[in-house]
Amino acid sequence: MRRAVTIGLAALLGCASEITAVGYAAVDARAFPEEPRYHEQSDAPGFSLVAEPELFLKSEDNTHALSLRPFLRLDSVDPQRTHGDLRRADYVLSVGDFELGAGSGQFRWGVLEAHSPSEVLNTPDEVDDLARSAKLGQPYVELAFVPGDWAVRLYALPYARAAQYPGERGRLRFANVVSTTDVLYETALGPWQPSFAARFSATVGSLDLGLGAFTGVSREARFVAQLTDRHVVPAYDLIHQASFDLAWSGGGLDVHLELMGRLWSRELHFLGAAGVGLEYTFSDLFGTDLTLVSELHLDSRPNEAPVTIFDHDVFLGLRWALNDEGGTQLLGGVVLDVIDLRAYVRVEAAHRFGEHWKLSLQLNGYFGVDGPLESGLLRDNHGQLRLAYYF
Repeated sequence: MRRAVTIGLAALLGCASEITAVGYAAVDARAFPEEPRYHEQSDAPGFSLVAEPELFLKSEDNTHALSLRPFLRLDSVDPQRTHGDLRRADYVLSVGDFELGAGSGQFRWGVLEAHSPSEVLNTPDEVDDLARSAKLGQPYVELAFVPGDWAVRLYALPYARAAQYPGERGRLRFANVVSTTDVLYETALGPWQPSFAARFSATVGSLDLGLGAFTGVSREARFVAQLTDRHVVPAYDLIHQASFDLAWSGGGLDVHLELMGRLWSRELHFLGAAGVGLEYTFSDLFGTDLTLVSELHLDSRPNEAPVTIFDHDVFLGLRWALNDEGGTQLLGGVVLDVIDLRAYVRVEAAHRFGEHWKLSLQLNGYFGVDGPLESGLLRDNHGQLRLAYYF
């Protein structure tokens, strides 16, 4: 069957090609030692089956490329967490210095690790990862000019994806359940309001620079309370955003900077955000590699704007690679609000077994005072164990 698919796709591209299959399938087990904060929530351990395979086909002359990366999670506790997505399903044509791409894709503009204020093209997958590192696939058409050490990319985004959120039984949610059926848009076209973006990037020696612009439907929702029940409705405004990012590397030290300015809603309210980070890697430290990370995040958005926890926060973290046969790694970090000392802590250890299997353990803790929106997570300290098979 795989050979037939390969031959068929090669015939479609009209040239010699080879298909590559990567990705993973995994079992996640998640347990919460404390009773839930809200009575609708389940206090039972949760299990998920997760799969994210990727098929990639590229012509021998690199002119044509096809990608397909679906995602599926089946969750035993929260029906809202059972969901699927096309993270990527696109075709890219490369002719000389020009590229034309179309389909569903994922795009990363930022350079910071804990939070990237310049990310604007993809909607976060809120139900899959509270840290917003998982993104929904974004329908797009892209025209790029890539002559060498610099590039210009233009995007047309015909449809805006609405995020999914945990349901009543789910953990890691706030007091009010976010509706997934009622969604508000500022424009009469709703999610079909076209959005447009542009990005210029360049590499100058050890320095990477990026300038971004976006106009259209926000990929971040603000929340509107309902008078008839305890649900809140996500609302997506029109926004106009400009961003700048910088990354410099030298002698084991990495410096990262992101700046973002945004006009949001028809009233063109302004908000700004900035983040700066430092990383230093101690290479071959007793046969291991240790990277220390520190970041400062500031955000001026008011309470009625889309929610962020990175308004005046620092992030401190580390990555420790033991460089052993199993590729053992230890990751750890804390996000600390410098005003009221709210904190989110995550520690993760991972180890490979053989060529295909990987076991990882993740511990998450939430600490702080009662009252702020994030205080809904104070009883959601939890551990997660994942056994994954990589293709």
